[in-house]
Amino acid sequence: MKNKFKIVALFTLLMTSINCSKKSDLETYIEKSTELVSQVLSKKENSCSCLIASDETFLETIKKMYPELDAKKTIIHDLNLQANSDIENLIILSKNFQLKKEMVNSNVKILSKLKMDSIFGNNLKITREERDRIFKKTCPNGILRISKPIFNTDYKIAVFDIEDSSCLKDLNWTYRLNNNIWKTH
Repeated sequence: MKNKFKIVALFTLLMTSINCSKKSDLETYIEKSTELVSQVLSKKENSCSCLIASDETFLETIKKMYPELDAKKTIIHDLNLQANSDIENLIILSKNFQLKKEMVNSNVKILSKLKMDSIFGNNLKITREERDRIFKKTCPNGILRISKPIFNTDYKIAVFDIEDSSCLKDLNWTYRLNNNIWKTH
């Protein structure tokens, strides 16, 4: 009986230590999204003055950009997902993305949605020319906007959109991790 108790106690301790050392899905998502966005932006942001993270997931962005496209099916294909049910969990996880200063070079201003709305909002009292003047003053080299990335289940493939006002256009939205470097596919 004592030996049985010792075996159960040892097994419980082992399982607890394994669970404690395993990262949560959210922790892994934050780590991988930081890595992806930092690498991609370090190569692409040099000509932009400002950066904003969209409030939209990549799925929402694609639905707006290409309404004729079955966006969910496209993402499932691009991420090589085997089960349709995986995509829902991955989209929910992507809603946790937050753009952080350490992801970008120090010359680039990160603009919050609130700041963007205050600068470029639907203020009907100012003319388009006035809005353009404010835009040029705030972000003389343009704004780069990124959507929230969605990863496949093993974090080796990601999809997200990079859009600009004047400084960059990247039509590739699928990135693959190869030797710890994210590259467009």
